[in-house]
Amino acid sequence: MSHSSCQTPLRTDVPDPDVPPEGDPEVVGRRYRILDLLGRGGAGTVWRAQDGLSGLVALKRLHKTVADLARRPGKGTPSAFATQGMALSLAHEFQTLVSLRHPHVIRVLDYGFDSEGRPYLAMDLLEDARTLVEAGTDAPLPTQVGLLVQTLQALAYLHRRGIIHRDLKPGNVLVVRGQVKVLDFGLAVGRDQGRRAHPAGTPGYLAPELFEDQPPSEGTDLFGFGAMACQMFFGRLPHAGQVFATPGFPSALRAVLEQLVAPDAHRRPRDADAVIAALCNATGQPVPAESAATRESFLQSARFVGRTSEREHLTDVLDRALTGQGSAWLIGGESGVGKSRLLDEVRSLALVRGAVVLRGQAVDTGGVPYQEWRAVLRWLPMLAELSDREARVLKPLVPDMDALLGRAVPAAPELEAEMAQLRLHQTVEDLFSRLPQPTVVILEDLHQAHSESLQLLTQLAARAPGLPLLLLASFRDDESPLLPERLPGTQTLRLPRLDSEEIALLGESMLGAVGRRPDVVGLLRRESEGNPFFLVEVVRALAEEAGGLDRLGGRVLPERVWAGGMRALVQRRLEKVPRDARTLLDVAALLGRELDLLVLQCAAPGVDVEAWLTDCAAAAVLDVADGRWRFAHDKLRERLLEDLSPAFRPALHRRAAQALEAAHPTGHAAALSYHWGQAQDTAREALHARRAGEEALAVGACREALPLLSRALAGAPDATSLEQGQVEALLAEARFQLGDLEAFRVHAEAALAHFGWPVPTTRVGWMVGTLVQALSRLAQSARPDAYVDDSVRRREARRVAGRLLMRLTDAFIYAQEALPVLWSGLRMLNLCEPAGPTPELARGYTVMAVVAGTVPVHRVADAWVKRAQDVAESVGRPSDLAYVLNRNAVCAVYQARWQDVEAWLVRATSIVDSVGDLRLAEECRALLNVAFCYQGQFARGLPLMDWLEASAVRRGAVQTQHWAMHYRAYILLRLGDHARARAALEPALAWTEGHGGATDRIIVDGTLALLCLREGDAAGARAAAEKALVRLSAGKPVAHFVYFGAITVAEVLLTLWARETPGPGLQALTHSARAALKSVEDFARVFPFGEPAAWLWRGCEAWLAGRHGKAFRAWQRCIVESEKRQMPYEAARARLEWARHLPGDAPERAELLRRAVEDFTRLEAREDLARAVAEQGRPLLVAGMAEGLAG
Repeated sequence: MSHSSCQTPLRTDVPDPDVPPEGDPEVVGRRYRILDLLGRGGAGTVWRAQDGLSGLVALKRLHKTVADLARRPGKGTPSAFATQGMALSLAHEFQTLVSLRHPHVIRVLDYGFDSEGRPYLAMDLLEDARTLVEAGTDAPLPTQVGLLVQTLQALAYLHRRGIIHRDLKPGNVLVVRGQVKVLDFGLAVGRDQGRRAHPAGTPGYLAPELFEDQPPSEGTDLFGFGAMACQMFFGRLPHAGQVFATPGFPSALRAVLEQLVAPDAHRRPRDADAVIAALCNATGQPVPAESAATRESFLQSARFVGRTSEREHLTDVLDRALTGQGSAWLIGGESGVGKSRLLDEVRSLALVRGAVVLRGQAVDTGGVPYQEWRAVLRWLPMLAELSDREARVLKPLVPDMDALLGRAVPAAPELEAEMAQLRLHQTVEDLFSRLPQPTVVILEDLHQAHSESLQLLTQLAARAPGLPLLLLASFRDDESPLLPERLPGTQTLRLPRLDSEEIALLGESMLGAVGRRPDVVGLLRRESEGNPFFLVEVVRALAEEAGGLDRLGGRVLPERVWAGGMRALVQRRLEKVPRDARTLLDVAALLGRELDLLVLQCAAPGVDVEAWLTDCAAAAVLDVADGRWRFAHDKLRERLLEDLSPAFRPALHRRAAQALEAAHPTGHAAALSYHWGQAQDTAREALHARRAGEEALAVGACREALPLLSRALAGAPDATSLEQGQVEALLAEARFQLGDLEAFRVHAEAALAHFGWPVPTTRVGWMVGTLVQALSRLAQSARPDAYVDDSVRRREARRVAGRLLMRLTDAFIYAQEALPVLWSGLRMLNLCEPAGPTPELARGYTVMAVVAGTVPVHRVADAWVKRAQDVAESVGRPSDLAYVLNRNAVCAVYQARWQDVEAWLVRATSIVDSVGDLRLAEECRALLNVAFCYQGQFARGLPLMDWLEASAVRRGAVQTQHWAMHYRAYILLRLGDHARARAALEPALAWTEGHGGATDRIIVDGTLALLCLREGDAAGARAAAEKALVRLSAGKPVAHFVYFGAITVAEVLLTLWARETPGPGLQALTHSARAALKSVEDFARVFPFGEPAAWLWRGCEAWLAGRHGKAFRAWQRCIVESEKRQMPYEAARARLEWARHLPGDAPERAELLRRAVEDFTRLEAREDLARAVAEQGRPLLVAGMAEGLAG
């Protein structure tokens, strides 16, 4: 029979209200899969369950919610003395147990609420357990006494910590393989709470004074213990202080039992230790020496003292988070000062208040990207419904995602590193924002975390204030004092060392009253300087010298505990580990603070790892936290590493690496690279460093990839040119994604040189190289079959080189280096085409189509657009196809093919939204907005700019955010909303002036000039327009969106010319206006959609120059070109200008204005509409004035 913790005696006559339904097993808390029944009572049920994140557990769950029990205790509650306060007993049980560590006390694992709000408690599963009475009945007397002594040792531990169990009975004291486990602390109270506690427990085991309204005490627990002992020895409970001993039962032992069950509490033994001594004396057995495990139970779980203000502060922070006002806090302090213990306290508080607590830890060596987040993210499938896309995005960091979800999860669509990281971060943000219950995330040792983990924390910290999310992270502030500056949005709480009163409290919790003696406090303060870790080490050393914690009171304390200080004390503890266990402990230290038992088993095939763990735990070097073995403190591990001799280190690292490879054939590349490097095997170090670098790039951790890839390059000097080129290419990609274009070009050129395709280095070289590439392009186009490359390795090299050249082309475009752009683009096509259709070839053709469109050679651009789309449709990934569609849409914009533009962008947007490429999603929407503006459909762009700005703000893309602002300003200006246009433009102006490129400044200054003109500020309009004109005149237009700057500057300067009176300033203004017109004409020669604007402003310039016939012909041509290119705004402006300059009685004037009014109305261009309507009324006004004069 199996037993586990249950709050009530097991009953078979009570119907079970929560039997799992037939079919799939019930899953509690989205984590625990119910397997079978262990026990059932009136208030709750205990199940055997499979933890989705680890192994088997016992799960205790109440039948009712806490709210229901608080309102109606009802029938079937734990005892006749049940009250409303007991509705919270399960939460209280968890709070009590979570801080206990004793070999004879059950270990609690988790606490939470199921989907219906019923509380549950997860704890160690005690398979094949028997009650204390069952295990002891008919056993030899030494065995019986041994079981009773173990129970008393647990009681002594509890009472030392001020805990009264209150419900000792056989069902709550179980025996597994000879080891006693005390459990079920639902009724336990603190000694100082006893007077407020209502009577509770199980009849037959309750001390008589409890019925007289006396508070529970250590004596009441000893009575319950005595009753169990009588039942075990005699098969009967005592009655009125009498025990029913069988003939021949030892009289001395009977006397002890009678004392234990005496009705008068004062006749009972004073404490559990006295009962142990009495039992052993009565049976002739030696009093058991204080075991290392027992001693450690007092040392490691000493009462949480000090930190009162910090604990209260974090409790307030937690309470606010529970109501949706989350925050992020860094807990700083030196090593050993108690950061982890404080976080443990917050964890238990959070769990009993209904939050879920997720925990992760950084490592100092061999960590993978997002090391500290992986354990946290593994919880998310348990806590929220993941979409297929979300599961695919998280899978690289949660490798067992398939098992957790119970379905196959394919890999996520590939993205560039930066966007892959952004997709991951936003997926995590989205999941945390919709978790169904408050969440606390605890990250430890953040001083060892990498930049990608800190970035994710920063992003979540920014979201936390509006969520029920509390982020807590510990760090050593003496090692990383500037960490808070790297984490905006977090607040810092620093832990000082303990003061004298806090030292006294901690000493008392470990030593009893002796711990408060002034000489003891003085020694502890002197030796530890208030560091809790060192303080515990001092007490441990004193206890070992004295032979036990309880013997310290009668000894004279030394002036110094140990020569050599704390370093010697730590060494002393390590020396308690058996010599034959030390080597494996050294290997474990190399592998990290948390132990991977499978790896350790592979590292020492002949060692009994379970026995080794027991030895190390007995020496207090290892312990268990959250179900995982780890070093009890990192200082112990650090000391082990310090003590390793340089001569011995390489062999140990080799052993660690081999064990890692055996235990985990895939993964752990970063750790393997580190260990093989320390083992002085540079070839294997380089191999795994490259794999680790590739893994880091795959999740967007470019900064973490750099040192790994650099090691891969340096560690393989004998690698082939092809292999070296591939690593250089990976380094180039990482640098490109980080925006370090100078370093990118160095690595890219080195990679291409290794592949045998060097980059020119002189202007003559660029010219000759471009000519050669152009001729090669013609030759390949004429005879493609003659250039096919069948070598698999060379095809792969061509693919990698093509990607590099594509990046180089982007870099050259950004730097406006025309000749290198042509060379790299043509070189890319010539290298990729012989390798057959590839995503790189598709991207290459679309990039070069954009370049050809700006030369302009539109026929060639059209051919390359088609080739790009054909290749992308046949071999490209979704992200490649979206990229091609976006760039092809750019080429279609040049030629005003608006239907193609919209169709391609709508399709591309759908793809990028599904794969999570936010940057390309922004580019698609920005381009669609620009296309709408070119067509005069200004209002359609506003929701796109709202989306663009929100997306940019969320991912921290400041430049894109300001693009959205200045495009919104332009749109609002054309719609006639000056106030909103000004509000949108002001922040964009400030940022662009300090950070924007030349094109950005032209657009913003042009928009400002037109806004000033419309607001009546002629001087401001002239100044902004002249400023933009300087940049417009500096070179050939290469970006189509400079259109916005070119046309606004022309409009402003030509309008000011029309208003200027003859004088000295007219000549300069005329010169500027004609220069602005030339810029528009130059633009139209490159980009055909600019033709209508060029004709519009030619007409205005011709009129001002007195060439009226030419002006009318230009406006007429503008209307024709506008209608051909579906650009109604320019057509309406041309009709308005034409009508304005016709005589009032001209027959065509009315029709021109009617069409202009119609177009401006449809386009919602309110200010232009008002001008057109006003112009319609002008002939009537003139006619009325004429009639008046005639009269």
